[in-house]
Amino acid sequence: MINPKIFEETVKTLEPVKNVVVKRYIFPARLSVYIIEREPIFTIAPVEDAPPVAFFTNDGKLIGRDYLPLPENMKTYRILSYGNKGDDYDKWTKEKVLRLYNLAQLVEKATEQDLLYLDMRNPNDIYIQIETVKIRVGELNTTLFERIGRIALLDAMTKDIDKPIEYIDLSW
Repeated sequence: MINPKIFEETVKTLEPVKNVVVKRYIFPARLSVYIIEREPIFTIAPVEDAPPVAFFTNDGKLIGRDYLPLPENMKTYRILSYGNKGDDYDKWTKEKVLRLYNLAQLVEKATEQDLLYLDMRNPNDIYIQIETVKIRVGELNTTLFERIGRIALLDAMTKDIDKPIEYIDLSW
Protein backbone atom coordinates (compact mmCIF):
# COMPACT_ATOMS: atom_id res chain seq x y z
CA MET A 1 0.00 0.00 0.00
CA ILE A 2 3.05 2.30 0.12
CA ASN A 3 3.21 5.05 -2.46
CA PRO A 4 6.46 4.47 -4.40
CA LYS A 5 6.90 8.19 -5.19
CA ILE A 6 6.99 9.09 -1.50
CA PHE A 7 9.53 6.32 -0.90
CA GLU A 8 11.64 7.58 -3.86
CA GLU A 9 11.66 11.14 -2.55
CA THR A 10 12.65 9.97 0.92
CA VAL A 11 15.58 7.91 -0.37
CA LYS A 12 16.71 10.76 -2.68
CA THR A 13 17.28 12.97 0.37
CA LEU A 14 20.30 10.84 1.33
CA GLU A 15 23.46 12.65 0.17
CA PRO A 16 25.26 9.68 -1.46
CA VAL A 17 22.20 8.82 -3.57
CA LYS A 18 22.30 10.25 -7.08
CA ASN A 19 19.05 8.75 -8.32
CA VAL A 20 16.50 6.17 -7.23
CA VAL A 21 13.72 4.35 -9.03
CA VAL A 22 11.07 2.43 -7.10
CA LYS A 23 8.70 0.09 -8.90
CA ARG A 24 5.71 -1.50 -7.26
CA TYR A 25 4.42 -4.84 -8.53
CA ILE A 26 0.95 -6.06 -7.68
CA PHE A 27 1.34 -9.79 -8.08
CA PRO A 28 3.29 -11.06 -6.30
CA ALA A 29 3.28 -7.99 -4.08
CA ARG A 30 6.78 -6.51 -3.97
CA LEU A 31 8.86 -3.38 -4.45
CA SER A 32 11.96 -3.13 -6.63
CA VAL A 33 14.34 -0.39 -5.59
CA TYR A 34 17.15 0.70 -7.94
CA ILE A 35 19.67 3.09 -6.40
CA ILE A 36 22.43 4.89 -8.29
CA GLU A 37 25.06 6.15 -5.87
CA ARG A 38 27.48 9.03 -6.33
CA GLU A 39 31.06 7.90 -6.95
CA PRO A 40 33.67 9.25 -4.48
CA ILE A 41 36.81 10.64 -6.15
CA PHE A 42 38.51 12.65 -3.35
CA THR A 43 38.78 12.20 0.39
CA ILE A 44 39.62 15.24 2.51
CA ALA A 45 41.88 15.04 5.56
CA PRO A 46 43.75 17.71 7.56
CA VAL A 47 47.07 15.77 7.65
CA GLU A 48 48.56 12.71 5.94
CA ASP A 49 47.86 10.16 8.67
CA ALA A 50 44.45 11.42 9.79
CA PRO A 51 41.26 9.65 8.74
CA PRO A 52 39.14 11.50 6.16
CA VAL A 53 36.62 14.06 7.37
CA ALA A 54 34.67 14.35 4.10
CA PHE A 55 34.72 13.33 0.46
CA PHE A 56 33.87 14.73 -2.96
CA THR A 57 31.96 12.79 -5.59
CA ASN A 58 32.40 12.80 -9.36
CA ASP A 59 29.56 15.31 -9.70
CA GLY A 60 31.25 17.80 -7.33
CA LYS A 61 29.09 17.09 -4.26
CA LEU A 62 30.75 17.35 -0.85
CA ILE A 63 29.59 14.65 1.56
CA GLY A 64 30.44 14.78 5.25
CA ARG A 65 31.71 12.24 7.72
CA ASP A 66 28.28 10.67 8.27
CA TYR A 67 28.98 8.34 5.34
CA LEU A 68 32.59 7.55 6.20
CA PRO A 69 34.65 5.40 6.21
CA LEU A 70 34.55 4.37 2.58
CA PRO A 71 35.16 0.73 1.65
CA GLU A 72 38.85 -0.23 1.51
CA ASN A 73 38.67 -1.31 -2.14
CA MET A 74 37.34 2.09 -3.28
CA LYS A 75 40.21 4.07 -4.85
CA THR A 76 40.06 7.80 -4.18
CA TYR A 77 42.65 10.54 -4.26
CA ARG A 78 43.50 12.20 -0.95
CA ILE A 79 43.51 15.97 -0.51
CA LEU A 80 45.10 17.56 2.53
CA SER A 81 43.14 20.62 3.60
CA TYR A 82 42.29 22.29 6.90
CA GLY A 83 39.06 23.71 5.51
CA ASN A 84 39.90 27.30 6.46
CA LYS A 85 42.42 30.06 5.73
CA GLY A 86 41.71 30.17 2.00
CA ASP A 87 41.49 26.43 1.35
CA ASP A 88 37.80 26.16 2.24
CA TYR A 89 36.89 22.94 0.47
CA ASP A 90 33.23 23.41 1.41
CA LYS A 91 33.16 26.36 -1.03
CA TRP A 92 34.73 24.51 -3.98
CA THR A 93 32.72 24.43 -7.18
CA LYS A 94 32.09 21.38 -9.32
CA GLU A 95 34.49 22.80 -11.92
CA LYS A 96 37.31 23.07 -9.37
CA VAL A 97 36.75 19.51 -8.15
CA LEU A 98 36.81 18.17 -11.72
CA ARG A 99 39.91 20.24 -12.51
CA LEU A 100 41.71 18.74 -9.51
CA TYR A 101 40.59 15.27 -10.60
CA ASN A 102 42.01 15.86 -14.08
CA LEU A 103 45.22 17.12 -12.47
CA ALA A 104 45.54 13.98 -10.34
CA GLN A 105 44.99 11.71 -13.32
CA LEU A 106 47.49 13.67 -15.44
CA VAL A 107 50.16 13.42 -12.74
CA GLU A 108 49.70 9.65 -12.45
CA LYS A 109 49.85 9.23 -16.21
CA ALA A 110 52.89 11.49 -16.67
CA THR A 111 54.93 9.98 -13.83
CA GLU A 112 53.61 6.40 -14.03
CA GLN A 113 53.48 6.47 -10.22
CA ASP A 114 50.59 6.50 -7.77
CA LEU A 115 49.56 9.88 -6.42
CA LEU A 116 49.60 9.75 -2.61
CA TYR A 117 48.01 13.14 -1.91
CA LEU A 118 47.45 16.72 -3.05
CA ASP A 119 48.47 19.21 -0.37
CA MET A 120 46.01 22.11 -0.65
CA ARG A 121 46.56 23.52 2.85
CA ASN A 122 48.13 26.62 1.28
CA PRO A 123 46.08 27.34 -1.88
CA ASN A 124 48.81 29.61 -3.26
CA ASP A 125 51.49 26.91 -2.95
CA ILE A 126 50.18 23.44 -3.78
CA TYR A 127 52.25 20.28 -3.47
CA ILE A 128 51.63 16.87 -5.00
CA GLN A 129 53.16 13.81 -3.33
CA ILE A 130 53.84 10.81 -5.55
CA GLU A 131 55.65 7.61 -4.54
CA THR A 132 59.20 8.88 -5.04
CA VAL A 133 59.14 12.67 -4.76
CA LYS A 134 57.10 15.71 -3.81
CA ILE A 135 56.19 18.10 -6.62
CA ARG A 136 55.57 21.79 -5.99
CA VAL A 137 53.08 23.14 -8.53
CA GLY A 138 52.29 26.53 -7.00
CA GLU A 139 48.91 28.06 -7.82
CA LEU A 140 45.97 26.63 -9.73
CA ASN A 141 46.10 28.86 -12.79
CA THR A 142 45.91 28.60 -16.57
CA THR A 143 49.49 27.31 -16.96
CA LEU A 144 49.09 24.45 -14.48
CA PHE A 145 48.61 21.64 -16.98
CA GLU A 146 51.50 22.92 -19.11
CA ARG A 147 53.78 22.90 -16.05
CA ILE A 148 52.67 19.38 -15.11
CA GLY A 149 53.72 18.19 -18.56
CA ARG A 150 57.32 18.86 -17.54
CA ILE A 151 57.34 15.99 -15.04
CA ALA A 152 57.48 13.49 -17.87
CA LEU A 153 61.26 13.98 -17.54
CA LEU A 154 61.16 12.89 -13.88
CA ASP A 155 63.08 9.63 -14.35
CA ALA A 156 65.80 11.35 -16.35
CA MET A 157 66.13 14.11 -13.73
CA THR A 158 66.38 11.81 -10.71
CA LYS A 159 68.47 8.98 -12.24
CA ASP A 160 71.96 10.41 -11.62
CA ILE A 161 71.31 12.05 -8.23
CA ASP A 162 72.67 10.29 -5.14
CA LYS A 163 71.00 12.47 -2.49
CA PRO A 164 67.29 12.35 -1.74
CA ILE A 165 65.27 15.10 -3.41
CA GLU A 166 63.10 17.23 -1.14
CA TYR A 167 60.81 18.38 -3.94
CA ILE A 168 60.72 19.33 -7.61
CA ASP A 169 59.60 22.90 -8.20
CA LEU A 170 57.21 23.37 -11.13
CA SER A 171 55.70 26.58 -9.82
CA TRP A 172 57.44 28.79 -12.39
